[in-house]
Formats: sequence, structure tokens, C-alpha cells
Amino acid sequence: MAPVQFAQLLKRLRERADLTQEELAARAGLGVNTIGNLERGVNRTPQRSTLLKLSDGLGLDEEEAATLAAAARPPARRDVVGGFLGARPTSPLVGRDREMERLLAATAAVEEGEGRLLLVVGEAGIGKTRLAQEVSVHAWERGFLVAAGRCYEGRRGIPYFPLLELLGQIQEVAPGPIDGRPDLATLLAGEAPGPGPADAQRESLRLLRATTELVKDLAATRPVALLIDDLHWADGATIGVLAHLARHTRGDRVLLLATSRDVEHPRDQPLPRTLHELDRERLIERIPCGRLGAAATVELVEDLLPTASADLRSRIVEQTDGNPFFVVEAVRAVAEHGEEAPIPAGVRAAVLDRVESIGPRARSLLEAASVLGPAFPVGDLLGVATTADLDAVLAAVEADRVLRQTDGGYSFDHALTQQTLYTEMSARRRRDLHLAAAAQLEPPRIAEIGWHLMRGGDDEGALPHLIRAGERAEALFANDEASGHYGDALAIAERLGDAEATATVLGRLGGTLVTVARYDEGLALLERAADSDLDTTRLAQIERRIAEAHFRRGTSTQGAERMRERLAMLDRPDLDPAAADAVAGLYGALARLRFARLEYDRCLDAARRVAELASDE
Repeated sequence: MAPVQFAQLLKRLRERADLTQEELAARAGLGVNTIGNLERGVNRTPQRSTLLKLSDGLGLDEEEAATLAAAARPPARRDVVGGFLGARPTSPLVGRDREMERLLAATAAVEEGEGRLLLVVGEAGIGKTRLAQEVSVHAWERGFLVAAGRCYEGRRGIPYFPLLELLGQIQEVAPGPIDGRPDLATLLAGEAPGPGPADAQRESLRLLRATTELVKDLAATRPVALLIDDLHWADGATIGVLAHLARHTRGDRVLLLATSRDVEHPRDQPLPRTLHELDRERLIERIPCGRLGAAATVELVEDLLPTASADLRSRIVEQTDGNPFFVVEAVRAVAEHGEEAPIPAGVRAAVLDRVESIGPRARSLLEAASVLGPAFPVGDLLGVATTADLDAVLAAVEADRVLRQTDGGYSFDHALTQQTLYTEMSARRRRDLHLAAAAQLEPPRIAEIGWHLMRGGDDEGALPHLIRAGERAEALFANDEASGHYGDALAIAERLGDAEATATVLGRLGGTLVTVARYDEGLALLERAADSDLDTTRLAQIERRIAEAHFRRGTSTQGAERMRERLAMLDRPDLDPAAADAVAGLYGALARLRFARLEYDRCLDAARRVAELASDE
């Protein structure tokens, strides 16, 4: 029988029973609005408890109840196969019973309305993504709305990059809720959701609230699973959103699942700092993913290569040391070259042996692709690949499963494959490919352009892009990313000996550090900027940021004294309109500092000068 949409089937069964919506609601012990939403298709995946009540209220027999339940199942997954989170897995899952037990228990708790944040941690190639894939498939089958985002090293400077992936997937299945939230809609369109950095704290909170309200509203109709792969490469803004969701969806049907390499990070970085806070608040559950034991490794080999001899299984167990990625590569080598072929020891040898077997043109293509990251759009690949007969080479690479097609692009089978190819290239070839990548990217992708130019050694080209990327990140309240871009720009400006750019970046970076309460570092940079050869307008703007830093830092006396000295030098009768406006702003900052010191009369004096300068305009 052809599948029937749940809403149509429910209405048909209700009318057959000669019941109104109100009567069915009363019989089933459900709200009238619930019945109406189900029949209008607003809620297409009701919970099992709701289905049981509907079946009882309608008086369905066992077969009819099963048909109704089948119609309530979520639509089939898109047939995307690959080794990345969000795709259907390509290899069996073995030796992970203990980890899956914990993950499935958390999923069941989410179905009952207990939000969870889970972090799967382990070394590279250990199977974190594969484990998360299994959870995503299970959640999908249970009726969850599932969305996945991935983090990449080359895109960690792009604020909210994995969040944009998540929102894009959510919009495909539930566009209405996002369309009704201007902050999220403008973010998806690549625009800043607020008026600018002046209101950064307030607007950042608006964005966090909009994201959380969206997820909570979605979870009110069906459970939600949001998955983020390679969190160790996430931008600080995304980490902030994840933490906010964890804190505000504990009473909702929301599963937050991330994977991360188990590596040490400096404690002042966004990820370790946030994880420490979530650990302290008991809002995160870490699930270690270790190496497979000998028995599980043998089981994986048998699943991948049923004809493997006992001797071959033993050799693979010994050579791979329980790393699933190495096992898969070893089996591939044997499948291509026979059981007598040497088994690659380590990821570098495994990857290179596999690539060499496809041919030199394929390696050239894959090296070019590795510059773009673990996943990339088709257009980006066309811009850096110079191989003739591109379609034929791509077909060979896909046949060997080094690259897989995704929606609108390609993805390496594993991040380790991409990293090995990238590091094995000569430095000169890497630079050339980065420059080729930068040349073909569109202007809106300024952060990526700046990164490629910097990696390609084009300092003069990279500098303006990095400054603009920092400004954009600042406008999006992604202060960690802004600091990173400004830091790179500062190093380049100083290397080039560009005094004007150095002063500009010092002011930008100093102001950003003050925003995130790194007052001493921010003040030091701002004071360096103020010591540069600046015109009156720019100097007054820098001094105003210094005044803001002193106010926030609690050193208003020191700040007020500095502002008084600077204004004695800057406040002249021949100020042009722009300079007068900047000086007026500096008087306003002085008034604020004096107010903090309870010097109300002197505060009024500064405020009067602001009014005088304004009237002169």
C-alpha cells in the first residue's frame, strides 16, 4: 500500500469513527489543539504515547494502529553516504557497546524531556564521528529532528560556521520558525543581526536567545538532536551558542552532541574555558572513545574483509594498535594488493600508499583539494584544480572513496586523509595552491580569502582582508574570532612596517580585548595605538576607547587624569566637524569617569563642553 501522510490518515480515521475533533480529544485524553495541529500537519511526528492514546480513542485494531504509527515516522533520510557527521555510515560499528549504551540512555532521557549535552572525545581516527553517526541514525529513527554541523581548521575564523550549517538544515524541514526570527534570518543571509559593536553585549544576547527559543519551540513538537563534529576547531561564537543551549534546554527534548579530539588547549582559549565552566555546572557528559581491543579489531576486519585469513587478521591487529581508521586503511591495502602486501604502519603511510595506487594525476587533484579543508564546495575545487580530464580523475578518486560527493560539494573520507596530503606537499606548492584558492573566492568570504592569502605568503593582500574579517566578526559579537583576525593582521602590519595599518589594528584589537574583559592587554595595545602618529580625530577615538577600558577596569581616577591631559592638547578652536565630534565623544567619556568618582560638578562641566561642541557644528 502506498504511504499515506499522517495528517490525512488521522482525519480519515476520525471521520470513519464519526467523531469531531473535540470528541476524539476527549476520548484520547488529548487537547483539541493537539488534534487540530496533527490534522493540519503542524506536528507530523507525534510521540509514541500520543499515538497510543489516538489508537485507543479511535478504537483501532492492532493492524490499523501499526499503520497509523508507520505514517507518523519521519521521512526517509537523504541518501548521503560518507564518513562525515550527517551522512549515512559506510562501515560497521564494532566494539562500542559501552559507549552506545551511555549515548542511547541519554537519547531516551531526551525523549522524556531531559536535555543533554554529550561530548565524545578521543584521538584522531579513533571513530568519534562514526559513533556519533550511529546516534544520529538512532535519533532519526526515533522521530528526532536531526541537524549536523562540522568545524574545519580553515574556517574556524568564520563566526558561527557550524551553526549556519545547522540552521540551514533546520530551515529545510521547518522554514517558518526561522523566517519569523529576524536575527537568525539575517545571520543566515550573511549579515550582522544587530546595529553594531556599540551594543555588542545586548545584541549578542539577543542572538543567543533567538537560537535557544528556536530550538525550544522545535522541541515542543518533536525531539531535536543537534550534532557538531570536530569541536576542537570550532569558533568561539559557536562554542558560546552551544554553552547557552546547554544551560537553557535542560528541561526540553534537546540532544546536543559534539565530538572533539582529546588534546590539551591553553586554558584561556574558548573551548577549554567553556568546557571547564560546563563541567563545574554539571551540564556536560564526556564519553571517552578509546582504541579497540584485539577481539573488536578482529571483528572489524572480518566485517570489512570476510575472506581474511587468521594470519592476516593477526597482522592487522598488531600493526594498527586498535585505531579503526588504520584498520580500514590496512584492509583497503590488502584488498588492492593481496594478503602478502605490507600493511601500512601509521596514517601517513596508509594514506600515501592508497593515493599512490590511484595515480599521479589523482594525487595532484587531492593535494589541491586538501588546501580547501576536509569539505568544500564544487566551485572551490574547480578554482584550484589544474588537472586535465578533471571529470575522469574525480571519478577515479570517488571510486576509491578518497573523496565523496556531498550536497553541493565534496568531502574527504577522513580529516586525517586531508591533513596528511596537505602536510606532505612542498611548501612552495602549498603556497601556490593557497593563492589560487584565494583568487577564485567571492568577496563575501573575506575570512577565508584572508586565511588563504596569509598561508600563501601574500602579506600585503592578506592584511586588508584580515582587518575586514575582524570587523565583521566584531559586528557579529564573535570577539574571539575578531581577536584572532586582528592578531594576524597586527603581525603582518608590523612585518610590513605599515605604521598606519599597525595603529588601526592596535586600536581594533585593544578595543576587542577590553570588550571581553582582558583589560590590561587591551589597554597596553590601545596606549601603543595612541602613541602613533595620528590625526586629531583618530587619536580622540582611540583615547575614548582607553577611557572605556579604565571605566570597566575600575581605574576611573587614572582614566580621568589621562583624559584631562589629552583634552588639554586636543580641544582647539580650529577643529573640523569630524574632529569636533570625536573630541565631544572624549568629553562624554570623561564625564562618565567623573560620575563614577562621584565628582558630579566636574562631570557637568565635561557634559557642558559636549553640548558646546555639538552646537558649534
